Amino acid sequence: IRRPPRSTLFPYTTLFRSPVAEKLTGWTESEAQSLPLDQVFRIVNETTRLPVENPVAKVQRLQGIVSIGNHTTLLRKDGSEFSVDDSGAPIRNAAGQITGIVMVFRDITLQLKTRAALLANEKLAVAGRLAATIAHEIHNPLDSVANLLYLLQHEPKAEEAKQFIQMAQRELARVTQISRAMLSLYRESKAP
Repeated sequence: IRRPPRSTLFPYTTLFRSPVAEKLTGWTESEAQSLPLDQVFRIVNETTRLPVENPVAKVQRLQGIVSIGNHTTLLRKDGSEFSVDDSGAPIRNAAGQITGIVMVFRDITLQLKTRAALLANEKLAVAGRLAATIAHEIHNPLDSVANLLYLLQHEPKAEEAKQFIQMAQRELARVTQISRAMLSLYRESKAP
């Protein structure tokens, strides 16, 4: 819980901290008491690395309950970091004035890693299904070509041999078409 000093609304001073908050931030309650919130609870956007408005400041600005968006990283005292989900809520007196702010945050690093692993597994499964489908599509015309070559080895009549060769050429053209279609999926476009 953080309460604004009487003279200004910032920096907030720490009144109560949980052992979990101490563990997550790396600051003990006694160390954090004299420090501004932005130094104890340093959060940045995980992609841009720009500072993110902390929940206490956002509660003060919006005068209500707030939640910080996704992709927020907490920078601990020792320099290590992890992803957090956090929120803040005002504590109001009978007159409706904010007398304190409760800030809640939790480590969601494992949750995000699990989600990323599931997504990677799904992508691998899709790639596997696609590869099996392509292999099946290529296998059919190749089987036809193999059968036609077998028939050509048994000295067919000239007219039959000509038909077998034409059929084999059509099947090979099918394989080429499938192969080109698959390559076009991968090739990066040169146009913007």
